[in-house]
Amino acid sequence: MTEELVKETFIDERTLIIEPRRELTYLSSGIFGGYVKKRGIIIRTVDPDFHEPNIQDWCIKNVLERVMKRDYIVLLTAVNVKERIRIDDTVEDGHNVTLIATVGFSPVACIERKIIYRPLIGTINIIVLTDAKITPQGLADLYRTATEAKTIAVADTLLSCESRPIGTLTDTITVGAEVCDKGYLTCGVATTIGNKVAKMIYKVIIRRYLEYFEDYIARISIKDLIDEIMISELRYRKHIVEKVLAKDDEHSQSQRSL
Repeated sequence: MTEELVKETFIDERTLIIEPRRELTYLSSGIFGGYVKKRGIIIRTVDPDFHEPNIQDWCIKNVLERVMKRDYIVLLTAVNVKERIRIDDTVEDGHNVTLIATVGFSPVACIERKIIYRPLIGTINIIVLTDAKITPQGLADLYRTATEAKTIAVADTLLSCESRPIGTLTDTITVGAEVCDKGYLTCGVATTIGNKVAKMIYKVIIRRYLEYFEDYIARISIKDLIDEIMISELRYRKHIVEKVLAKDDEHSQSQRSL
């Protein structure tokens, strides 16, 4: 999306308002999201230990009413919103795409994670906005593509977890477009718009991870770093072996039952 079609306004050090200059329909896992028409999106930075049982009421009082905006999706993040990443690009067929993201890498999420809780704060917030006309099912497909790109990017970082990482426990995805019956039917990675979006998301997360990793290794000793890498690798290999043994046990039991 060209620069003038998406307006960004910092209300203060912790609050960013994102307003497309045309009405879009969104599919979002953010607060006040879902399949909705909204005026825009607000990203609000909160403290890392933030916890609020009634998150919607808190957002109305502390975000929407504070900036006198009601018809907005709200995304919370422990990442400094000033460090958000924005990329504007054009698809081969001439349509424009804007990616806005806040990217942090903790707490790491994986399927085998031992501690499960109800997440409230978005650590990786992905926002994809386009001026392309998309059908309702096409918008859902674009949401899927954005989620897949985020997941494979985080998996490629090999962040330490009980199994392969898939993101953080608090991620959100938001996609927005002009929805109509004669728009794009599909937006997967084999389509022009889906492929563009997937590459943008992948590059943003990997680039931010490399920055995060460089900062991390600067704060610890080489020995600690090597130990952590080895522990992470051994933990992952142990998980794979346990899965194989479990399948062997199931096979043996089924053979005995015969």
